[in-house]
Amino acid sequence: MRTIATLLLLGTFAFCIQAQRPPLNMTLLDSFHDDSLPSKAGLTYNDIWGYVDCDGREYAIVGGIEHVLFIDLDHPDGAREIARFAGGGSNFWRDIKTYRDRAYAIADKAKEGLLIFDLSQLPDTVLMTQQTDSFFTNAHNIFVDEPNGKLYVAGSDSADFVVLDLTDDPDHPSLWSKGSYPTAGYVHDVYVKDNIAYCSHGENGFWIWDFNHGKSPQFVASIPTLGYNHSSWMTEDGQHIIYAEEVPTGVPLGIIDLSDVSNGNLEIINTFKFPLEAAVDSNARPHNPFIRDHYAVVSYYQDGLQIFDIADPMNPKQVAYYDTYENSNYPPREFSGNWGVYPYLPSGRLIASDIEKGLLVLRADSIAWSPISATTLAAPEITQTPIKEIHCKGDTVVLKAPDGAATYAWTIGSDSSATWYEQAISLAQSDSLVLEMTNGHCSAQASANVSFSALESPEILIDGERLFTFVNNVDYQWYLNNQPIEGANQVLYDATQSGIYKLEITDDNGCTAQSNSLEVNIVVTKVEELSQIQWTIAPNPFRDFIQLTIDSLLEAAITIALHDLTGRQLWERTISNPSPSSLEFDTRALSDGLYLMKIQMGDQIHTHKLLKTRSHIK
Repeated sequence: MRTIATLLLLGTFAFCIQAQRPPLNMTLLDSFHDDSLPSKAGLTYNDIWGYVDCDGREYAIVGGIEHVLFIDLDHPDGAREIARFAGGGSNFWRDIKTYRDRAYAIADKAKEGLLIFDLSQLPDTVLMTQQTDSFFTNAHNIFVDEPNGKLYVAGSDSADFVVLDLTDDPDHPSLWSKGSYPTAGYVHDVYVKDNIAYCSHGENGFWIWDFNHGKSPQFVASIPTLGYNHSSWMTEDGQHIIYAEEVPTGVPLGIIDLSDVSNGNLEIINTFKFPLEAAVDSNARPHNPFIRDHYAVVSYYQDGLQIFDIADPMNPKQVAYYDTYENSNYPPREFSGNWGVYPYLPSGRLIASDIEKGLLVLRADSIAWSPISATTLAAPEITQTPIKEIHCKGDTVVLKAPDGAATYAWTIGSDSSATWYEQAISLAQSDSLVLEMTNGHCSAQASANVSFSALESPEILIDGERLFTFVNNVDYQWYLNNQPIEGANQVLYDATQSGIYKLEITDDNGCTAQSNSLEVNIVVTKVEELSQIQWTIAPNPFRDFIQLTIDSLLEAAITIALHDLTGRQLWERTISNPSPSSLEFDTRALSDGLYLMKIQMGDQIHTHKLLKTRSHIK
């Protein structure tokens, strides 16, 4: 294994550098090449893809003639191989894509089937979890529709299109769709977005198929192109597709307008090329285009990695390149130089695979890429609405996780057996919560506590005309007939009017609670001393009985009645021929509290307060 630092010491490598065109706005940062890897017809490496683990560490996945190699880009000693896997065959063409923490690789003409790798233990190791030929033995290209968890397989030996579902078990995909298209024929490569497949059908041009209506795709549109339509990529605004044709040599890149595709209309609005050897030869051959921001990042066999500003599709501009090819001519059928590029690392580094030199790690000096979120997830910040330290009974508290995750899972402390898979949930009582977010294969957790005031509705009691409660350390407001009583802000209130009384209490958190309603009748009596009556009532306070003793003769009948303090009459007795007597009243059925005994003779009334108690009320 040799890094670039070693290669620079070799005279042969220095000679090659002199023969290459000097880079434009690009810097070589690092490289990886292993002389021991097998070659075939001068080819050692082919496809490349990138990956970022849950700690933000970046990797390159490189295809070789017999192997798939996994390379750590952030090792302190430079690009370093972590693992390599042989699929069992030998071939020029491999393709690699990732889904969550899995990598998928296929090979053309090698009968290796589908290889699946577990990346969750990087940077320590990579595991191959599956190699299966259940769906095909050979395939030319794959594409992962990440949001929908579908793996599109192009150019297989079993069908023009094979679509696998990865969502249930990424290590054991299931067949979702399979079919051939006699009109369009062989699918060489595919780009998928929103279940729409944008397909390079080789000599049959560019076709679009809609998979939104089930497993059998519907034709959308097609357009012939000049040569062998090899691969394509969509602009980030979805308005254009840029495509590459590798055969015949010298065919320019093309741009297709998608703005009227809903009506089945496609239009090639521009073609362009900027061959590095234009002075002597213009037959540079593009291989694989990608889009990041408004730039097309394209691998060319003999012209290396080129970057074009296509913000104006009618006027593309060459803004950077790095020539990986040593010679200054374009052989008509030679496959050499830059096979592929991956421009989507969060660091902004570009990784390219050169057929002979291996991995090149580059920087585009003139471009400030828009940030790409790393796969790593920071501990999420949970927001509570409304924003209060203590919430009030009756409130609904909404807890929301930050945007950007693929999945959300809430576990509530009072019901840990249940999980809610929503970005936001609501609570109406005190509880603890744990949130776990994932972005496909990385996760992060956060916890939160929601607290509600313990304030309960108070009970109001009455002692004579005195209203009170046993709730302390709160603010009080008494109401009469649903109107606040001015100045009635103490725990005790002396009722002076009949009506419906309520109490509202407020705690230090601003939470309120209202009491039961209590109807109070203020008994206004005409109290006159009945000089004709000599009488006593005992005991007072009483428990099980009251005894009324009349000691004198009466001139007329008297009525004796007992009332509670709301004015409700509990019983009444009339003595028609009063004479000295002693009357006993059974009071065991009465509740503790204050009562009024009313004795009336004619227009004269006397009232007397009585207290029944087993625990004295102060």
